[in-house]
Amino acid sequence: MQKKLISKQFGILKLVKLDAYGNLLITNDAGLQVKMAFSKWSQQIPQTHEKCLEYVGCDVCIVTSQTIAPWSTDDYFCDIKLNKIKAVS
Repeated sequence: MQKKLISKQFGILKLVKLDAYGNLLITNDAGLQVKMAFSKWSQQIPQTHEKCLEYVGCDVCIVTSQTIAPWSTDDYFCDIKLNKIKAVS
């Protein structure tokens, strides 16, 4: 099956946390929260958590995998990256 990844602007990353179930939750400056599900991404969460902590205060994009199911880009993510264009302060 072909890998399908959807990138989406997320805005300024404000909060990064792990919940009681091991899910990685991130929140942007507008209050939108998305989740990296432990059940699917347990091996990748530690590395992605560290990357998210480094990106707090930065303008970021989230990536959502839709390889095996149509995961909502409003609810889930599997990776994060800095926007190529820096926000002007």
